[in-house]
Amino acid sequence: MAAVLALLSTLVAAKLQLIQQWWLPTFDILDGCTCNGNNPTEISKHLLKAIQESKIYIVVFSKGYASSRWCLNELVEILECKSRKTGQIVLPVFYDIDPSDVRKQTGSFAKAFDSHEERFKEKVKEWRKALEEAGNLSGWNLNDMENGYDISL
Repeated sequence: MAAVLALLSTLVAAKLQLIQQWWLPTFDILDGCTCNGNNPTEISKHLLKAIQESKIYIVVFSKGYASSRWCLNELVEILECKSRKTGQIVLPVFYDIDPSDVRKQTGSFAKAFDSHEERFKEKVKEWRKALEEAGNLSGWNLNDMENGYDISL
């Protein structure tokens, strides 16, 4: 789990650096989670407020994204905010995953949902709807780039 959090921290730092170059306010998602050991489980009030006040959301989907209830709950909140307000933008980044896996919950997303179906039946429909909506949005597919690690705006 420590390796996953280190990778997440590195990706977040790189994303924040890119965004800050364009003078946009940002927030660090790791500061906004309530942790149970090393496993983020809830979105804090601070992070919820930051999500609700944001104008642009950059969501990075990877193979392990759907295994995190916290990420799925955050996505639901982002899309709910987008639907309530006008002018908000959600930019998905598909990192080493096909957008159709997100949209249809196939591949690694199907495996994660097999586990979720047993334990979180009420939330699964909400998560599936959010993933389908996000998978249909225009964004960056890093599988299509010659060097998937280099993003330029």
